[in-house]
Amino acid sequence: MRGTEMVRYWMRSRFLLIPAVIGVTIAPTSLVGCSLDRAAPVPAARAEVTEISHRRTVCYGQCSAYSLTFRANGQAVFSGEHNVTPLGEHTGTIRREDFDRLVALADAAHFFDLQGPYDQLVTDLPYCYTRITRGAQTKEVTSRCVSLGANMPAGSPAPSALLHLEDAIDEVRRGIAWKRAEASRKKAAEQ
Repeated sequence: MRGTEMVRYWMRSRFLLIPAVIGVTIAPTSLVGCSLDRAAPVPAARAEVTEISHRRTVCYGQCSAYSLTFRANGQAVFSGEHNVTPLGEHTGTIRREDFDRLVALADAAHFFDLQGPYDQLVTDLPYCYTRITRGAQTKEVTSRCVSLGANMPAGSPAPSALLHLEDAIDEVRRGIAWKRAEASRKKAAEQ
């Protein structure tokens, strides 16, 4: 095209139709992602993780069964059900650096993108239910509990990053000085 003919035609980019200007050439690839209507959106600050919960169920053997909740404010709540110390309702304090490490492991596992349930045809393995709350979003992922230190059954569908997170939660649990919860004391006194 020449001269005034260029004014009559439109160049087509990937996202926008823009008029051609005489003497100026714009490569369509240079416009990718550009917008003439508004500025690019600024990503919102990522909400903070406020709670991490974990529950392990019983198995046919000596598996530990318990549930626990860690909160960002340091509060920890534990309920030992079977083959675990301590049994019953307990409270404790999680150190901020331990909570932050668990959050980092959850982020490394892309926890909020995991699909699950991660199950396998081994009926003697307990289930693990891991739930994390970030802002208004809560996500729970179910898997068969397999410690990375154990011999993992062939074909385990759970991502190793999820197994790392589950093992780390268990490790943090063992490091907390648990105190018997008031409700458990009253219940034990009544019996």
